[in-house]
Amino acid sequence: MARILYLEEKVSARPTTRGKEVRTPLASSPLTSDLSRLAPAPATLSCLLPCGILRPTHEHPSHRLDPRTQLPPTSPSPSFQVAQQDTLLALKDVMISNLGARVEALEQTSYNGQFLWRLPDIGRKMQQALSRQTPALTSPPFYTGRYGYKLCLKVYLNGDGTGAGTHISLFLVLMRGEYDCWLKWPFHHKVTFTLLDQVGERHVSSSFRPSEASSSFQRPVSNCNIASGVPEFFPLCQLQAPEATYIHEDTLAFKVLIGDTNL
Repeated sequence: MARILYLEEKVSARPTTRGKEVRTPLASSPLTSDLSRLAPAPATLSCLLPCGILRPTHEHPSHRLDPRTQLPPTSPSPSFQVAQQDTLLALKDVMISNLGARVEALEQTSYNGQFLWRLPDIGRKMQQALSRQTPALTSPPFYTGRYGYKLCLKVYLNGDGTGAGTHISLFLVLMRGEYDCWLKWPFHHKVTFTLLDQVGERHVSSSFRPSEASSSFQRPVSNCNIASGVPEFFPLCQLQAPEATYIHEDTLAFKVLIGDTNL
């Protein structure tokens, strides 16, 4: 069925001087009557939409927003603004803390196959190791060269394995690095651990060569390989001896040297 455009016409009327209503000449003329039909008055022209809904083609006064009924623009409450500022400050503090940790890690990173690892607050760390709260500590990573192997140290201050409860256990951990595809595998370079005497010259060292059959020294397929090293590195009884000066100003220091670092 064809859609029909309905036009409503309002015939203007005006009272005569005699009090009777008469038609205007414009409305009585057939031509002007047709023209008036083609020029719809506001709010009187309607059309039937394809979906069958009648919609005004001109804005009806009832559709206009009354300025008196419009809500004024609202601004955030002071408490909301304070909470928002607190959130931004907290995020800023986290970013600064992360940046500081990153800078500290970069400062400690070595690229020559030698790494010095200082452990401050060692008294508290020893107690945490004894209570098994923090049995192991891991050092920041270091490298055998600018494009070399990526490594780190892992220490059990109250021992691990055959050294549990009697010795400090010190291990080397091979990590997945950015340049592993260019390096020779398995890792086969000599490793030397040293506990530094921070006052005298009685340093204690222990060396080993990696077993090429060990999975600890194959090319890493995860972030870290299994740690390997010296479970009975240094006796705990000697660490606490009165004449011992390995702990100085509540700090313990280890050094590792990777032999043949010209990789």
